[in-house]
Amino acid sequence: MLRIEHPVLLAEEMAALRHAGGSETTTLSAVWEAAAGPEELSRALETLARDAVAAVRRGGGATILVISDRDADRTRAPIPMLLAIGAVHQRLVQSKQRVRVGLVAEAGDAWDVHHLAALFGTALRPCTLARLQCSVTSSHRRQYRSAAENPISRS
Repeated sequence: MLRIEHPVLLAEEMAALRHAGGSETTTLSAVWEAAAGPEELSRALETLARDAVAAVRRGGGATILVISDRDADRTRAPIPMLLAIGAVHQRLVQSKQRVRVGLVAEAGDAWDVHHLAALFGTALRPCTLARLQCSVTSSHRRQYRSAAENPISRS
């Protein structure tokens, strides 16, 4: 069993999660070709949800799914993480696979307490947000994490 101390992970904690022994971690990309239009967003969500179920069902299935928007670039826009996590969560529930897997959101669009709380609420638990990477010191990242987690843990 993997124990995570904080719901918001720093970069080094995310790396440790990806390489944790005893759990199969699979990363799924939450991006879409924005130039193709809104229909492409629907297709990308469907593909993401289908891939999540397949990752859990395959031999030795995933026990941790990281839904990541890291692949976003000039041509591929990130799927809003709340939408991506919600779609994956619902599809896993429908396929009776949700209890077998933990969800981790690696998101660039969750920057305040409301965004974090919405993600935690949508995917139930465990849902962890990673992506506290910026040009500030490790001390500042830890202070941000503490400030973001404090209101959530009080509710």
